[in-house]
Amino acid sequence: MKRKSLGLLYFAITLAALLAVLKLLNWLPSAVQKGMLRHYTTIEEVKSALKIKTVYVPAYFPQNLSWPPSALIAQRSPFIAVIMHFRSRDSRDIGMVIQQISAGAEGYPDTAIVMGTVLHRSPLAIKDREGTLVTGLCDGRIPCYRVSWTEGEYHLSVTLKGQERELIRIARSMIPGASSPEEQSASSLLSLSALSAPE
Repeated sequence: MKRKSLGLLYFAITLAALLAVLKLLNWLPSAVQKGMLRHYTTIEEVKSALKIKTVYVPAYFPQNLSWPPSALIAQRSPFIAVIMHFRSRDSRDIGMVIQQISAGAEGYPDTAIVMGTVLHRSPLAIKDREGTLVTGLCDGRIPCYRVSWTEGEYHLSVTLKGQERELIRIARSMIPGASSPEEQSASSLLSLSALSAPE
């Protein structure tokens, strides 16, 4: 009788331990997934999930690109990353990518626009920030440009299949603070036009 009771006790302990292990294994994937890249629907959702105050978006937005982003991808660990893809209104291909990455992070996530060939790299003043302008070929043969700089605790980069001056204007409109009256007027008109134009 005593042996039978001990056997039942050992069985109960083993079963409890097994259930605990299974519960842990079931929890781990979702816990890991919370830190990995995933899709979001709104910028506010990203800010809430990642517990960050600011997601940098341009005040000036070209008419040939569609708002809101066609894809909004983000992660909190191993470093904060927010990636926004914007489609061209004409071709429906991805025409611009904005990345906001923790400064000093290594191994940036892949994006829909890949600059496979770098043709030229030069320093660029983005208002009072020191930035870099890169000219290259994206997706093998399409001319494209990328501007990057450090904004507080983040490294920002904007890659555009389009005109260099448009990219610079977009990047400068992402800097916090007041723009010149000319920039504000042009930015407001073009942004309203881009947001209200049918896709």
